[in-house]
Amino acid sequence: STGASGGRYTSSDVNWHLPISELTTQPKLGTKVIDIAGVYWTILNVAKNTRATRWKCLSRALEIVAGLDTFVRIQAATASKGSSGAYVPKFFDVKSDLKARIQEVGATVVLETHLRMTRRQYRVTIAEPVTVDNTMRLIGSDGVVYQIDAYEHVDRLDALPVILCSRDPWPET
Repeated sequence: STGASGGRYTSSDVNWHLPISELTTQPKLGTKVIDIAGVYWTILNVAKNTRATRWKCLSRALEIVAGLDTFVRIQAATASKGSSGAYVPKFFDVKSDLKARIQEVGATVVLETHLRMTRRQYRVTIAEPVTVDNTMRLIGSDGVVYQIDAYEHVDRLDALPVILCSRDPWPET
């Protein structure tokens, strides 16, 4: 992302040269090019090159720049009743195998029902935009459950979306 690169080219930037004879309309910014290894390259700039016979497309592998190193699942809840008639959420996957990077960014001590708990906050950078709401949760590849607190859909071509999450450990007495 530009946060890490300061808007400069990085080693994860590649120029793709696409023949105009095969691609008659100019590629749109944000278009993904997939290489033979399955890496997605996002087009950040397009110019005609080589005597107007090729599109020169500056592209960045955002997943590499962001350091996506794990997979997560996003689950939504449906309402169901438990044996006592109380609301019990039943979760199901709405998105699985989503490339991500989970980073702890802080912790806050909170007091709930006279017990101290340390709520940890996380930034989860994800490979693609998703739709989330307050009925959903995020599950790490290690099975850790994160509460989804907010979503930052970035309206930039050079950055990936982020889900802000938290989790509460057992209370401290």
